[in-house]
Amino acid sequence: MSLRDEMHADFAEMFSTDELATPAVFTKAGSEPVAISIHFTSAYDLILAGTAPADGAQPTALCKAMNVAGVRHGDTLAIGETAYKVTSIHPDGEGLILLVLSED
Repeated sequence: MSLRDEMHADFAEMFSTDELATPAVFTKAGSEPVAISIHFTSAYDLILAGTAPADGAQPTALCKAMNVAGVRHGDTLAIGETAYKVTSIHPDGEGLILLVLSED
């Protein structure tokens, strides 16, 4: 088995909600909502805007690419009671996509 095949086999465990993942609902514009598993982070960052520093949350979701195929800016991801819009999309080329989110 190649390293790539081993990585993809590990995705099943990595995205198990019994292990590390968080359940979410992904909705692509014009499509039905789909339940998926993600790795969610909502860390606070220091942002430099000109000369005045500010802080703010930068929520992200690491997803299996096949679960969010065709994702576009403005699609939504609901985690618990909170709905987020996709603002940036970063595929890794190996089967994962990091979505940068903003709270609705």
